[in-house]
Amino acid sequence: MSEALLSISNVSVSFGGLSALRDVAMNVEKGEIFGIIGPNGAGKSTLLNVISRFIKPATGAAMTFDKNNILALRAHDMSRIGIGRTFQSIEISPAGTVLENIMAGATLSYRNGVLSTFLGDFQDQQLTHDLKQTALEHMGRLNITEFAERPADDVPYAVKKRLQVCRALMCNPRLLLLDEPASGMDPTEKSLLLDCLRRLHQTTDLTIVIIEHDVGFLSSLCGRLLALEFGKVIATGSVSEVTNSPKVIAAYLGTD
Repeated sequence: MSEALLSISNVSVSFGGLSALRDVAMNVEKGEIFGIIGPNGAGKSTLLNVISRFIKPATGAAMTFDKNNILALRAHDMSRIGIGRTFQSIEISPAGTVLENIMAGATLSYRNGVLSTFLGDFQDQQLTHDLKQTALEHMGRLNITEFAERPADDVPYAVKKRLQVCRALMCNPRLLLLDEPASGMDPTEKSLLLDCLRRLHQTTDLTIVIIEHDVGFLSSLCGRLLALEFGKVIATGSVSEVTNSPKVIAAYLGTD
């Protein structure tokens, strides 16, 4: 394995006495696609929210990105240090085109989980040109270039999901966190997204951490998986090790 880009340990989170995460530890190596699986309520999105600093873990947690402690940082610092992410919900500016929505990712800020973008005219024409070219490159990787000038609110759902990925790429991240990018898609749309993410990974130096309910989707994409149940890690390792774990099978299918 290569050097760890993201390392977390002893991460616990409770909401009103309910334990959402319990002593979670995870290492993500540079350049890999790392998947997180688990039933509903397992704590997957909570873990991503801890990594992206929307949620503060309990005392005793440790978390480093590129060997630097990031626990003292806030959510709006993440894009600056090289961490980008998408969310389960789709947030777009319906008045803007797909291209404009993606370009806005270069100036996005997060506040309480809500995306704030500035879609007005850019003052610097050269900056506008450069951002447009970068956005079009990302759109090409995600296969949505043909929708560039369409109103963002008027494109298919699956395109909006890929728009989110492109927008997250505009802050030039080294680590990309994807929260259920294939949710709500049919098998054909999932297959297309799978090809797009593979191409993205092959043509960049990105490290990707991805959450999905579809274990088959992640098994086709990831080199390693981590499985959560009720906030606790029940398996971690290669795809075959995790998907064949009796604890993981029981968590998804039941012990009977």
